[in-house]
Amino acid sequence: MASEFCLSLTKYFLFVFNLVFFFLGSALLSLGLWIMFSETSVLIPAPRFISLSLFSYLLIISGVVTISLGFFGSLGALKEVKCMLAIYFILLTVLLVAQTMGGVLLITQKSIFEKSLESPRSTAY
Repeated sequence: MASEFCLSLTKYFLFVFNLVFFFLGSALLSLGLWIMFSETSVLIPAPRFISLSLFSYLLIISGVVTISLGFFGSLGALKEVKCMLAIYFILLTVLLVAQTMGGVLLITQKSIFEKSLESPRSTAY
């Protein structure tokens, strides 16, 4: 009886956390779309090391990935669909590998990255 309660509680916690990630991904996606389609200046200043259009594309891509992770995780946990949970696991694994590769590249190529941040970028869009 207690083990069934723990499994049910774990299932609903997984659903709630993935639902939060789904909404955060929706916020990232909407912010990226708002920056892309806004005709006037935006509330956030443009990062000095990246163009604003590229920044909006990165927000849109990260929003879509986060939304899909939240969708597959929450629906797979709630309905206990093994295929959705497998896709959720694969997406999490790909995300972990990408973050690890990005961290290793940042550490190994730190001097090149610092030089690119220090050099002035062109303001022509």
